[in-house]
Amino acid sequence: MAAIKSYSVGLRDSAYQFPRPSGADIYKRRLAKWRAPRAAIIHNFHLPMRSFEVKNRTSAEEIKTLRLITAIKTPYLPDGRFDLEAYDALVNMQIEQGAEGVIVGGTTGEGQLMSWDEHIMLIGHTVNCFGGSIKVIGNTGSNSTREAIHATEQGFAVGMHAALHINPYYGKTSLEGLVSHFESVLPMGPTIIYNVPSRTGQDIPPRVIHTVAQNPNLAGVKECVGHDRVEQYTKNGVVVWSGNDDQCHDSRTSAEEIKTLRLITAIKTPYLPDGRFDLEAYDALVNMQIEQGAEGVIVGGTTGEGQLMSWDEHIMLIGHTVNCFGGSIKVIGNTGSNSTREAIHATEQGFAVGMHAALHINPYYGKTSLEGLVSHFESVLPMGPTIIYNVPSRTGQDIPPRVIHTVAQNPNLAGVKECVGHDRVEQYTKNGVVVWSGNDDQCHDSRWGHGATGVVSVASNLVPGLMRELMFGGKNPSLNAKLLPLIEWLFHEPNPIGLNTALAQLGVVRPVFRLPYVPLPLAKRVEFVNLVKEIGRENFVGEKDVRVLDDDDFILIGRY
Repeated sequence: MAAIKSYSVGLRDSAYQFPRPSGADIYKRRLAKWRAPRAAIIHNFHLPMRSFEVKNRTSAEEIKTLRLITAIKTPYLPDGRFDLEAYDALVNMQIEQGAEGVIVGGTTGEGQLMSWDEHIMLIGHTVNCFGGSIKVIGNTGSNSTREAIHATEQGFAVGMHAALHINPYYGKTSLEGLVSHFESVLPMGPTIIYNVPSRTGQDIPPRVIHTVAQNPNLAGVKECVGHDRVEQYTKNGVVVWSGNDDQCHDSRTSAEEIKTLRLITAIKTPYLPDGRFDLEAYDALVNMQIEQGAEGVIVGGTTGEGQLMSWDEHIMLIGHTVNCFGGSIKVIGNTGSNSTREAIHATEQGFAVGMHAALHINPYYGKTSLEGLVSHFESVLPMGPTIIYNVPSRTGQDIPPRVIHTVAQNPNLAGVKECVGHDRVEQYTKNGVVVWSGNDDQCHDSRWGHGATGVVSVASNLVPGLMRELMFGGKNPSLNAKLLPLIEWLFHEPNPIGLNTALAQLGVVRPVFRLPYVPLPLAKRVEFVNLVKEIGRENFVGEKDVRVLDDDDFILIGRY
């Protein structure tokens, strides 16, 4: 913790004191709590963004056995987007004809013409649809080591079996630089290094390969230099593939299936100390939801801080959740946006990586007319099952029932996550529209008194078993009353501030906040510990003792 604290922004007493550009006292105090790093990379600080979920996990030894790997083509629609129907047909033909692996987004697949979010989406889509029938090797290489690390973490997170890495091109480096570049990505999983000097302008000589071959994750080399080089490697025990040639299992779910869900958790996204996703902690959170009876998770929603994610992070996390848990829980991706163009793009990608349904909010800040709301939702509904989310306190605009009744003519509308209150819930249910309460403090009465199907819950991140009982066990005013103080505490400040603070004090996530969120003050943190004791520690997620964290235990990240 001491190493982490040196990178944190300290919170003193009950008031937040952030560094300011002037003032000798503040400057001295800041220097006393923080020391500048001596190097750009600090190995004991940069933790891997890894998952221990084993689905699709492949060893380098398995990759070494592959004889025919196809660098698969990426086909396009007339507007330049991916033609996934044609792509699926191509991959199916490879499987039917005996190919053992595909390289996704390689040179042949025109990865160099893709954005990173397209790239990761296509890898995730291929894993989701075909990962059980063919090895998926994602081209996550780059001439930027930083990009290569980021893309490779994301590629393995969505389930690729191995990575393909090229040497940095154009901005060429030394041989020592090549070794450092490859050693930065090899720890993440099975890796094939690709040597094609005619494209990169730089050969990767054997001494570089023999140096990095000490890492057991090196599966081998895709070599384009010729027979002599191939023979040289094979004699020295390095696996080589010649680089010279001389549909989808449809995981789509119907809207009718989504309509049956009673407990959907808006899942928290935990972070590593540098602000990247902590997938180990995330996987543990999702597993606890499954074990305690949640039926669905919203990925990258408001609670999951989708608003603080890049789209490539967003789609990667949806794909990761589908790949690891899609068989056990419904994955609802928050692919909504205040830009219709972004909402369309993200929703296409979310369904491509296998999400079961989409969550869509109305355009916020740049508000539109009611006719504009209808057009916005009608632009995304044809893609798959959709839940519309109405939360005027955040968007500044209510979605009135006449908008919902208009778009409800599309069979893909699963229902509405409604935060306006009981009367609105009842109005919808009487007219055959499925509704989930978006308010934990009202969900019991909405469910049992006003016809709500269930709840999209924040509190279930903490007490999933009790929230399930509240949604499945019939009227239970005593349990509801028992939970209300906790729910009131959670929303003392805007969500997810309370939840992030609570999960950190329960020891199930690191106390890392992406700004602009900051932890609750000390008095509220003490109050939470008392609430846990009153409700019973056994009802909360995690196994560690709940404790009051000090101000300086928290890490606030503005750049990540």
